[in-house]
Amino acid sequence: MTSHEDLEYSFIQRNAHNDIGRRRFMQWLTKTGLSLATAATLSSSILAGCEFEGSTPDLEKEPAPNPDTLKIGLAGPFSGIGSFLGVSMHRTANTVVAQVNAEGGIKGRKLEIISKDISSMHEGNVIQAYKELASLPDLMGIVLGAPSLQSLVTLQKEIDRKRLMLVTVFGDLHDHGELYPDNEKMRSVFQFAVPDSWNMPLLADYAAARGLSRIGLVYDGHFAENARHSFEKSLQDTPLNSAGAAPYDTNETDFASILHPLERAQAIWTWGLAPDLARLTKHLDTTGQAYTGLEKALETERPQLIGNQTGIGHSHWKALAEEHIAPGTITVGTVQGIRHWPDYKMDKWVKKFTQDKPTGEEHVIADAIASIFKAVEKTGNIAERNDILEYTEKAGRQRYSTLDWEFHKKSHIGRHPDDLVLLSFEHPKKPANMHYSIGEEYALSGEEETALGMTPVWLVHPTLKANTRRYPDLIPQLTAKNYGLQNNPADTLH
Repeated sequence: MTSHEDLEYSFIQRNAHNDIGRRRFMQWLTKTGLSLATAATLSSSILAGCEFEGSTPDLEKEPAPNPDTLKIGLAGPFSGIGSFLGVSMHRTANTVVAQVNAEGGIKGRKLEIISKDISSMHEGNVIQAYKELASLPDLMGIVLGAPSLQSLVTLQKEIDRKRLMLVTVFGDLHDHGELYPDNEKMRSVFQFAVPDSWNMPLLADYAAARGLSRIGLVYDGHFAENARHSFEKSLQDTPLNSAGAAPYDTNETDFASILHPLERAQAIWTWGLAPDLARLTKHLDTTGQAYTGLEKALETERPQLIGNQTGIGHSHWKALAEEHIAPGTITVGTVQGIRHWPDYKMDKWVKKFTQDKPTGEEHVIADAIASIFKAVEKTGNIAERNDILEYTEKAGRQRYSTLDWEFHKKSHIGRHPDDLVLLSFEHPKKPANMHYSIGEEYALSGEEETALGMTPVWLVHPTLKANTRRYPDLIPQLTAKNYGLQNNPADTLH
């Protein structure tokens, strides 16, 4: 007959699953009536037995429960390729720290950012930055800004063992099948970047509604290596046909040869980094191929340019390609990034604490940082990493800098498909012959209007139903006040 002790030990073993940390497990063991010494022995034995699954946090350097200063790691391309993304990360992090600490900190404790450069976003630099940050004993979590996240797959065993909350703001693990729950070792990784598998179908629906039929793709073969698969998949079950997909190298200068196979395209989708796509934009304009409207696009003489937001749509692309940007150039964004909507906090905070002009992606980085410190604020202890992860998955819709994000056990993507919007680049005085209203956000005066220049404007109708479903109070306010391009007849640029 099995003894009471054997049954109890068997029960303990069955419950030593991968959501239990050493401190909580010890507390649970002692509640069964075991002595502290016996509990410690069982804890070491049982948890060590689960280590092959990466089931327990790294406890050798377990953080102090309540440090005076709460720290978050920030790993970004602060030099080299992609440094324009790093500039935004630094500015936003400094803004959030200043705002949080001005409001009294996090339960009275100051917030601090520890930065590590992943120069040019090389995989080795990403790996080194993660290891250095994750080794700090009192870190709450890490925000990572790198378009390509293959390095995280390389680190997956270590990520699983440490269980340190890691939030990505540019790269897409989801479409590679490497985000939790598809990859169980990535339980502690959360993604704010919108997957291409969400973006591209929206663009396909837009292109089909316009009557376009032949779409070409130009993409960075390194940082956007999965774009071709998402592109081809998005054209399925639509009247659209592929005019070809052409990869290019980062820092590409010869876009004439890249674009040649796509010469019959009515629209060109671009997926890459801002500097390269600025050169592509200039090439189209200086060779007489810049978009001027639907008629010429249908004739394949002047294709419509459409792209991702870290490329076309990013303020750095706008600054580099300003006078060459064709009105009606389209990018995908989110409702959270419509900077002119009421109570857009990031503009106010950036201007207050940095005296810089906001660039548009600050809300993504700010919300990523907030997702970490809000979880710690609610759980009350940075040492209980499993508690932090569980809270993040169960917290529901949260809000910090703009509108909502939400993670849950079945999805570690912070945004929702109904958050997506299309943005059209427009100018308040260009082109002179346009037949549509630009919207209330352009009811500006003199110097401010001139400084605004070519700017992305919410293209309301394609996503109005979905956006209203997601934000039934806000969206009617925006449309009632005539924000965005709402009254544009079908025969105009859009």
